[in-house]
Amino acid sequence: MRMHSTGLLCGLTLGLLSTGGCPMTTGGDDPTATQVTLGSTFVQTERTGTATATTEFNATCQGFFPTTAQHTLTVDVSQAMTISVSGSDNAVVRVLAGASNFCVSANDPLMRFWTRGDAEIFVGSTVEGETFNYELTFTGSQ
Repeated sequence: MRMHSTGLLCGLTLGLLSTGGCPMTTGGDDPTATQVTLGSTFVQTERTGTATATTEFNATCQGFFPTTAQHTLTVDVSQAMTISVSGSDNAVVRVLAGASNFCVSANDPLMRFWTRGDAEIFVGSTVEGETFNYELTFTGSQ
């Protein structure tokens, strides 16, 4: 995970707040953390985990998802961002932000302008019962 700020390589961790120079961080550099908090100095971060596609089918995202979100995304500053997933060709991500559903597949990253607020992130598969290790990548617009 990398954060570029004024030519320095800074660690990117759970929380990012605009403080000038390197962003203020909380906790260690943990890609398995469930919380993803993005502030104004955000460039890119990853989160990893294991997904098991349960019998909870979501027609909007055309996939099988766990009933509980694996990650919570908090956007502190509205910004353009891309979310992508890797780990299985069948991987699909459901992002639930208020009443809005957004979908990400292994071959189709989601790029949009994200407004301040929270979103729940569910990682699943188009194949019921599939279990796989995944990596979510959050990339800010530069």
